[in-house]
Amino acid sequence: MNIVLKLHPGNRTHVLEKLRDCGYKTDRELVEFLERTGGMDKDTRFLYSPGMLREYRSIRKEN
Repeated sequence: MNIVLKLHPGNRTHVLEKLRDCGYKTDRELVEFLERTGGMDKDTRFLYSPGMLREYRSIRKEN
């Protein structure tokens, strides 16, 4: 994750494209991956779309 963020700083489209190339197809899969790799912070907040924020809240409620 850190490598992708360094290669594409602030570029949501390219970061998500690379993560989808790695096999994370749905918003839920992306959010689960982001949570495993450090969660939402100042460096990853720009990645979360409104749909991903809903998934993030849903995952938080489950735990």
